[in-house]
Amino acid sequence: MPIRPSMIQRRLAEAGRIRLGHRVPTKNNKLRPEKLATFRFTSPDQQRIEEIAALYGGTAQPWEAQWEVITEADRIPINVPPNASREWMELWSGGGAVRRCDGDTEIKSGKPCLCRASGQMACKPHTRVSLLLPQVTGLGTWRIEPKSWDAAAELPDMVEFLSQVGRYVDADLVLSPRIKVKDGKTFNWWVPLLDPTNYTSGQLVEAARTGELATGRSGAGPALAGAARTAISAPGVALAADDLMMAARLAESTGELRTIWEHVKSEGVRLTREQRAEFDQLVIAAKQAAQSPQDAGTTRPEPADEVEIVDAEPVDEDDLGVLWMQIVAAWPGTTSELEVAFEGAMGALPGDAGPDEHRGFLDALKSGRIKPLKGAA
Repeated sequence: MPIRPSMIQRRLAEAGRIRLGHRVPTKNNKLRPEKLATFRFTSPDQQRIEEIAALYGGTAQPWEAQWEVITEADRIPINVPPNASREWMELWSGGGAVRRCDGDTEIKSGKPCLCRASGQMACKPHTRVSLLLPQVTGLGTWRIEPKSWDAAAELPDMVEFLSQVGRYVDADLVLSPRIKVKDGKTFNWWVPLLDPTNYTSGQLVEAARTGELATGRSGAGPALAGAARTAISAPGVALAADDLMMAARLAESTGELRTIWEHVKSEGVRLTREQRAEFDQLVIAAKQAAQSPQDAGTTRPEPADEVEIVDAEPVDEDDLGVLWMQIVAAWPGTTSELEVAFEGAMGALPGDAGPDEHRGFLDALKSGRIKPLKGAA
């Protein structure tokens, strides 16, 4: 009887860790954590760290009882194996993990989760994802363990989605920059995401439904240009909010995002506030990517139906969703900056405002009366 790949995966040894920060000395000779904009690898295996340094830049050097390299890469090729992700809410102390909850049950004691017992969230999300590095010798996994809410909200769903395909999927591990403006200060950080570069969003959505993954983009041919729209708009196909958000993260154009948004509206799919905010950010990123100059050797023509969502939506005067999408499409900055500007101009956050406030803000934005603060990008 053959052994299932998932059983083999559970026994693969861990070759090392992919880290998102390191510790640097302070003025009083102590150490403080510092975030990195590129990937850092650690492993007891000196040879593998030296291989990674040769592949992605950086210098291999001893680190504690292991070896490390801070690479020059914010994007690396990986394989996503089945059962690659685990997520817990955890509370740590100097002696180790005090609590490990799934949101309902504290695993160590078997009692109800205590993370909110004091009225405050004492635990933090811990996401552990094991990946394979196809360019590095050996078959061991490399674990990445981001502890941010952003990573907990996005990375596990992406891993689970790709794991549903039923085989090892080629993708890139990417550090995605994030910006937040709070109290006049700008905060920058990076969130790890998976980018399955060899497949269109339509192929992956179809694979999640059928369990069969078609040939990668390079051999797909022109007929797959509209694969995402075909998969989402096919009669009788009902996709949940999480599936639609996954398709949105993998979308390559405002045209594909528009198709997904039309499906959200026509099927009455309810997105959470966090999902709506993320969708808005994806629209902004797609617009910026479409406006950036192409590489000198690129001759990829712009699809005829790739239009801004603001021009594609039939506007219901009281449809807040449509009005908000028009505002997002017209806004040149980030979603965080947009919410600050909206509250300042209309006296309420977008989620608490009505159609009149949305229309008023949109009119002011189009006329140039409202603009992002200089240098707040």
